[in-house]
Formats: sequence, C-alpha cells, structure tokens
Amino acid sequence: MAASYSQTDLIKGNSLLLYANSNPVAFAKSCDLSISSDSIDCTNKFSGNFKTAIPGQISYTVSSDFLLTYASGDTSFDTLLAVQLSGGTIPFTIGTTTDSVTFAMTTGKYSGTAIIKSISLKAEENGICSCSLSLDGTGALTKV
Repeated sequence: MAASYSQTDLIKGNSLLLYANSNPVAFAKSCDLSISSDSIDCTNKFSGNFKTAIPGQISYTVSSDFLLTYASGDTSFDTLLAVQLSGGTIPFTIGTTTDSVTFAMTTGKYSGTAIIKSISLKAEENGICSCSLSLDGTGALTKV
C-alpha cells in the first residue's frame, strides 16, 4: 500500500525557529542546519579500481540571519556576542512555534551545544540592520 501524505504534514518556514538559551533568536529571517559525515579511506589492493571508505565522525553547523534589535527577553546580537567573547558554548534547539506573539517553542526538533564560530553585523543605507550567526556543534546533535 502506498503511503499517503497531507499538506498538514508540512512545516512552514516561518514556524521553524532557532532557540539559543531557550529563547528565540530575535527577528530571525532564516535558520539552517547542516550535518556532514567524514569518510575514512580504506582503499587497499583488494579494492580493485574503486575507492572504499567507512563512515567517520559526524559534525554539524547551524546558521541564522536575523535583524538587529535591543529588545530584552530574546536572543539578540548583544547576547550572542557576549557568549562568543566569553569563549563559552551555547545550548540551542531548532523547534516549531504556533505562538505568533511570544514565539514560545511548541515542539523541539533538534538540539545540541555549539560554539559561536562567527557573528556579524551589517548596516546598509535605507535598510534595517541585519546580523548573521554561524555555530559549530560540539558534542552530539539530538533529535528531540
């Protein structure tokens, strides 16, 4: 029997948010999760004309673009910069929300701990100041 799907199974992009320290990244425009696996070459004389490999370590990165704000209660540029300057790590969760007022997380999807690899601020004439965040995962990525 073929599987059946409904449009209600889909997650809208504006419902999936990055939460750092349990708060949403303020005024986020995007949220990206990338997972990659290293491969360990084990090609040998018995491999013939083809390389062979086995799976190695897994790594992940998280990134987000967001607008600059000084609002309290959300994870803002200043909050993230303080973590980076302290040399600390930050717990994060990628989750969904149905609350368009407080953006409280309804359901967590993936969580982990990360190092802030980079954070940048961009201000253009006649525009809203924007920020970019790049996180490198440290430890396991967990499906919540």
